[in-house]
Amino acid sequence: MQNLIWPARTIAFSQLENERGHSHYRINAVDMIGEDTGEDVMYAPCDVIILHVDRSASSSHTVYFGSCDTKGRPAKVMCADGKERVVTIAMTHMDSVDHLKEGQRFKSGDICYKEGRYMGGKNKVGAHCHIEVGEGWAIQKQTFTEGGNSYLRFTQDLAPTSVFFVLGTWNRIRWDRLASANRDRTATLYYTTTRGTEETRGDFDMRLRMYTAKGVQAIRQTIEFRKSGSKYIPSGKILARVPKGNKEAIITGMIEGIQKDGYQWVSVDWNGITGFAQWDSAYFEVLEY
Repeated sequence: MQNLIWPARTIAFSQLENERGHSHYRINAVDMIGEDTGEDVMYAPCDVIILHVDRSASSSHTVYFGSCDTKGRPAKVMCADGKERVVTIAMTHMDSVDHLKEGQRFKSGDICYKEGRYMGGKNKVGAHCHIEVGEGWAIQKQTFTEGGNSYLRFTQDLAPTSVFFVLGTWNRIRWDRLASANRDRTATLYYTTTRGTEETRGDFDMRLRMYTAKGVQAIRQTIEFRKSGSKYIPSGKILARVPKGNKEAIITGMIEGIQKDGYQWVSVDWNGITGFAQWDSAYFEVLEY
């Protein structure tokens, strides 16, 4: 059985699910913005078949991909919440969908879509891919009315940050861009080391190992800062300094939110010393159990 893998190589969001005061309020959708302002490609998160291509301006070029077997029939995949499901993945905003058609199949990892700026008619948005997931096969979303407002979403919608795995050997995580636009919450990510069978999918809480490629990494007793001009400098007591090139510092937890110095911080265990360190998203490895 295949795992459901995040379809973007670089995992970074401008909006998460159900953000109050934003366009995703009451909708289980994420906006993936990739590595930069360019239009990153999207990869099939499992073997999929195109169920429907909505070419209407109002849909902003939404394409519905259903999880399938080698013959194009509905097939269950392992989701990061530990449940097996047939799923539909809807991707939105690609500039042109003229090359896509119903019945077209993609193997897990094939390029199947692309970030775009299309918002219907002449309207444009910043390059991103709006992603929703529904249980079962579906070729459209339904209209729900709550609080006097109407919303389009899957009848059985699922939170993307709960069902997609991070493929530890392939995805790059931008921890500094996981928080939502107003930073009121941070995404939860689940790890796997394979696109393969359930026997090798691993635990959902697989830990990370950081390695010091840029220079010496300080492990501090507390997360404290002193102000220096317009910047904040870490001032917690230094317990140890991890030398450049070392790969033994184990991440034991992610501290919520970006701190005053502009970094995401993590709790670390190194040679029996436990403390806190700045996290650089470019340097991590997945630890297999």
